[in-house]
Amino acid sequence: MTSGPGTVRAGAAVELVDVPAGTPMAGFAARLGPSTGVHDPLSVRAVVLDDVALVTADVCTLHEESCAQVRRHVRALGLEDVVVTATHTHSGPCVGLGRAGEHDAAVHDRVVAAAVTAVDRARRAQVPATLEYGQATGVDVARNRRHPDRVIDPAVQTLHARAAGEGGVPGDVVLTLVTYPCHPVVLDGANTLVSADYPGVLRDLVEQATPGSVCVFATGAAGDVNTGHSAESSFTPTGDGRRTFAEAWRIGTVLATAVTASATHPLPADRVSLRSAEVVLPVDADGHPTWTGRVTVLAAGPLRVVGLPGEPFLATAERIVALRPGRPTVVLGYADGVPGYLPVTEEYAHGGYEVRDAYRYYGMPGPFLPGAAEILHDAVRRLLEEDGGG
Repeated sequence: MTSGPGTVRAGAAVELVDVPAGTPMAGFAARLGPSTGVHDPLSVRAVVLDDVALVTADVCTLHEESCAQVRRHVRALGLEDVVVTATHTHSGPCVGLGRAGEHDAAVHDRVVAAAVTAVDRARRAQVPATLEYGQATGVDVARNRRHPDRVIDPAVQTLHARAAGEGGVPGDVVLTLVTYPCHPVVLDGANTLVSADYPGVLRDLVEQATPGSVCVFATGAAGDVNTGHSAESSFTPTGDGRRTFAEAWRIGTVLATAVTASATHPLPADRVSLRSAEVVLPVDADGHPTWTGRVTVLAAGPLRVVGLPGEPFLATAERIVALRPGRPTVVLGYADGVPGYLPVTEEYAHGGYEVRDAYRYYGMPGPFLPGAAEILHDAVRRLLEEDGGG
């Protein structure tokens, strides 16, 4: 199947993963027990644009080795590449190979298999499609959890793929990719039901508004962003009673409304491609260890979708967006491996959970050193310069 001028091939698919009661849950060091059931099924979702795939899974962390495993299988399908992300829900199972809690090998293998199957189904479902981009601000959801006095207003960003209709008439929406930089941690450590948190609500509502389509949510650079509580609350097994399913529903509804109500604009694209670069990040521990991962840049016409590993802070995304003034740029976190927080250098002076303590929960030998986030930024900058359209 080929696509005509101004169109790409687009498809999406969803695979559900069984998570038995008793599975260890990730996201809270103080959670007292394993899962007791499922509130909403763990989904693995794939988007395939031309020969490039993006996968999201309703889990807190994915190890880079797991992401590489998916990548090998996807390339064997004949695709160019795949970016594998965790939504970072704190109500998902432990599948991080020892990061963010006790590892469950059986569920991990199901997630990996579901990712490959979802990509294959999305590839087979591809149709010629046109792309549309939109964004909305003013949703009043995200908070800088390290500096509550700082007002932030990151955009809810949306990419639609719409089936190319006859005679230039737009067809139905095939898929919607939504990103927002805010921790899916509305539910606190008292919750023992597997859940996608607010992204699950958002996806359901967007799909209801565009029947027959698939909505995929990918979390942005949310390392220092949540809905208004301190990161240290991870050490408390129960909260104040306000972090409930009802609150997750409210926030998901606010964001879904922003997606469905915001205007979108045509995004002329004849081809989708992906570039990647290896990054080696320094770790603050004896023996000068490093962590090796990658950053990616997906190009579709004037749009660039950047994938960053770990938990980058919002400032890194803002600085990447500033590299392309006036052009649509989406920055994803939790991509191709989640080894911990990546604060910008100026945040180290403020200390706190993300800077000093979280590496232990991630099973790392130490926190990342100042400058690690800037290494990500510089690698992305070089990729944008190399692709000629950055």
